Formats: sequence, structure tokens, C-alpha cells
Amino acid sequence: MSTKEKKQTFLKSLFYGMGMRDSEGKKMYSIVQLALFIFLSSTIVFMVAAGMSYYETRKTAMIGAQNVVQLNMQLATEIINNHVKQAENAGYNMASLFFDKDTFHTDDGEIAIRFVFDERRSHKPTVDEMYLVLDKFMRSTDAVTGACIGFEPRVYPEYGDKGIAPFVRKSPENDTLYEWLNLPDEGSQYREKDWYNTTKELGRARWSLPFKDVKGAVITSFCIPVYNRMGQYIGTIAMDMNLESFSKQIRAEIHPYDGSEIMLIGPGNMFLVHPDQECVMNCSIESIDKFEKEEEEKNRTLFYHEVDSDNMIVAISCPNHSIYKFIDELLSKLLGWAALGLILIEICALSTFRQLRRVVEAKASVDGELTIASNIQMSMLPMMFPAFPDRNDLKLFASLKPAKTVGGDLYDYVIRKNELGNDTLVFTIGDVSGKGVPASLMMAVVCSLFRDMALKSTNPTEILTDINNCISERNEYNMFCTMFVGALDLNTGRMVYCNAGHNQPVLIRNGKASFMEVLPNLPVGAFGGFEYQSEEMTLTRTDTFYIY
Repeated sequence: MSTKEKKQTFLKSLFYGMGMRDSEGKKMYSIVQLALFIFLSSTIVFMVAAGMSYYETRKTAMIGAQNVVQLNMQLATEIINNHVKQAENAGYNMASLFFDKDTFHTDDGEIAIRFVFDERRSHKPTVDEMYLVLDKFMRSTDAVTGACIGFEPRVYPEYGDKGIAPFVRKSPENDTLYEWLNLPDEGSQYREKDWYNTTKELGRARWSLPFKDVKGAVITSFCIPVYNRMGQYIGTIAMDMNLESFSKQIRAEIHPYDGSEIMLIGPGNMFLVHPDQECVMNCSIESIDKFEKEEEEKNRTLFYHEVDSDNMIVAISCPNHSIYKFIDELLSKLLGWAALGLILIEICALSTFRQLRRVVEAKASVDGELTIASNIQMSMLPMMFPAFPDRNDLKLFASLKPAKTVGGDLYDYVIRKNELGNDTLVFTIGDVSGKGVPASLMMAVVCSLFRDMALKSTNPTEILTDINNCISERNEYNMFCTMFVGALDLNTGRMVYCNAGHNQPVLIRNGKASFMEVLPNLPVGAFGGFEYQSEEMTLTRTDTFYIY
């Protein structure tokens, strides 16, 4: 049996039982064939698209993770900077009580702050006064866990070579209590410490290198150098900040993904904050790039952001399965819905084919009618140019191309005698609001009114007034038409014109083109009873008048 015979047999067995004729069966067979082709094609395309989509979606998820973590790191940075700013303000405010503020330029051109003690204008603070002030500032801000003023031995010679360094800190046993200490009495060689010695060498306010206190907490100090009026260094003010104070807040407020780990890396790539407390101040990284690769080998992604305060880096390590968790769950649901969607597409396709055919047929009918309407509309306008070939005193040309098949653009002109008996060219150009069929209907009305009015009068003001009143009388849809109407005396060159909201005309005279200033008037149809104002000018035989 040939393929054709097999096909016919299939058609009979499939569709004849439904009472269909052979021609109807063939038609139905073609539709089913097309539907099956669409279904299979859609399935293949969907499978390919799903694979590509999964790959691209993972990339998008990573970009989204970067944005989410970036916001979290910015929040962490704000928390750190807020604590840093509190400690710095506390240091500057305390220094201002005892010493005069002075600004100077560093060797690299930056403006720095230092404080000067002028013994001629200020008394030297006593030790008790310093303890009281230190204690006050300790209690005024949570960001500061300790405050100290260390001096050179010559400032307070009564304390000998060991010097004096009043220090107020929170008690190691009870954070609500404060201890008043003198560092030399505690056996501290404070002038050899980084917070004192390096600040003395640099001669500017700075943050010290992190160190551990007696309780093992990681501390960094904001240090302010103090000088006498001769410019000699006499001591350093230090405000201690416990990094754990803001690391607790960061861990409480920042958790972009399940299993995320937040770290703070300080100078020397040392861990200042780490989930494993054993790593704090004991572990460091070789470089941030190498640390990123190490986290990648653990199936984690490292995000990091530099903090403005003294070369610190906020790093957040997120497990990849947490980053892609939402995408994997969503993709599983989408696959199920997509399978159902393919079935619905197949059902809708059969119905759409029939509807599309009816729409195309209806559109073809409408397009044909619009083409006829366009031809009728264009026949209402004068289309022969030059307009008056038997005259040598006038050359007139016009062109119109509607945006759609039909539109609201118009022009017209007529020559008639004016009150002096001279030939006068009465012309207009206009543009109806809107486009398409509504604009074309109003265009036909405006053209008819203009033609009628121009045969009765050569006064542009009277023509526009009559057209405006006629249109405004029954204008339920608030349509309007901008127009320019002119009346040119062909004997004298005198032209009276009136612009009703249309574009400025262009006058080309002696080879130079310029826009003409016209009086403002409302478009016709906008407001009934409006009084239009006309203007006049004189054209020479070499002038060109252009309206659009």
C-alpha cells in the first residue's frame, strides 16, 4: 500500500466515524498536523531554553547576591564608621577641654589636626581633673571602652622619668564599673607602645594598630598628638575602641544568606573579627585574592568591601547552595508550570488560528475602506501644481503626506476679488488634533467651512472667527484645529494674515530664511467667541513665503 493510500485509510478511520466528509477530514488532518508540529517544536525549544535559562539564571542569581551582599557590607561599613566617628569625636571633644585646636599641612599635602597647650593662656590640668574628664567621656559614649592621656616626663617632672598616663577603663570584672589607673604604676612602658610612640613620630591624629587587652579583647585606639606653643611634642590622647562592640551589632543585623560568615580584616591582613575566635589576631591571609580562591574551593563565594577607616576590609563568605536555593526551587516550579503551559498553548493554538483568519479578513476589509476614504480625502484638496500656470505673478506649491492612511492635515486656497477689486489669494494650512479617522472627519468639516467662508470674505479674522464659532457650537469631543489663514493682494503684495495656534511661518528674503513672529491666537474649536487678531506685511516678487 502506497503512502498516499495509507494516508487516505487513516483519514477515513479517524474522521469518517465522526460523520465528516473526505474534504473536511483532510482539512482537519492538516490542522492536527500543524498543531502537532507546533507542540513538538515548542517542546524542543522549551527544553533548550530551559537549559540555557538555568545557566543564565544562576549568573543572574550571583549578580543578585552581589547586590544583596553589597548592601549588607555597606550597612556593616556604616556601623563601623559610626563607632569610629563616635570615638574620634569623643577624642577631639575631650582634647578641646584642655588644649587649643590647630590645623596644619602634612608632608603629603593633607590637612591634619593637632592640639596645642599654651601655658601662657591655660593652666596645666591636674591629674584629678584629667581623671574626671576621662571618666565623663567614657560614660558618654558606648563606642569608647578606655581613655588615656600620656605625657612626656618633662611635662609633669614631679613623676620622674617614668612619666604619667592617666587611664580610665571599664572594669574587666564588671562593665558597669570604671577603673582609674596610671599606666606607669601598672608596669606599662606606655611611651614604647604603638599608640604613643608612632603617633609621636607621625605627628598627626591616627588609629593605632590593633592589640589585645587584659581580657583578650581586640582593641584599637584613636590617638591625638599634643604639642606646646613652641611646637614640641608633649603627649598623646588615646580613645580605645573594642572591635567586639560593633562586631556583635554586625552579626546581629547582617545575615544575607543562611550559613554566611562575616569577617573583618585589618592592617597586615590580620583577622580582627572572625567566626572562629581562635583566629582573631592569630590568623592572617596572604592576599584577598588568594583568600577568595580558598573560599571558592570550599564551594563558597567571598564578597568584600574596603572600609574607609584605616585600611580595614569587611568580608562576607556565603555558601553557594544558599545563594542558588531560591533559584533551584523556583526553576522546579517553573518546569511544572511550563509543561502545563505547553498543553494550554496547544489548545489555544487551534482556536487562535481560526480567530486570526477572521481578524486578517476583517482587517483587509477595513484597510480597503480606509484606502478609499484616503482617496476621497485627498480629492478634497487641490493637487495640481503649479496651482495657477497662467499667472506670472504667483508660484504656489503644496504637499501633504498623512501619518496614517487618513489624517487631519489640510491646506486649501482660492483666488477672488477683494473689496478694491484686486485679485486676492486666500489660503490656509491646518492640523487637526489627533490622528486617524476622527481627525479626517473634522478635517473634511474644516475644509468645507474654509472654502465656504473664503468665497464670502478675504478677511482672515472673519474667516477664522466664523470657522471657530461653527466648530465650537457642537464639539462634544473637544477637538480643535490649528490654522494659518492669509489673504495676499496679488496686485500690491500686501498680505493680511492670522495665525490660530499654528507653527510660525518662514520668510525667505534676499536668500536668508527667518521665522516670523506672530500674535498668539487660540486654535479653532478650542473656545467659542474668541476674538482673533490679524497682522499684515508686504511681500515682494522675489520673496518666498513658507508655511508647514
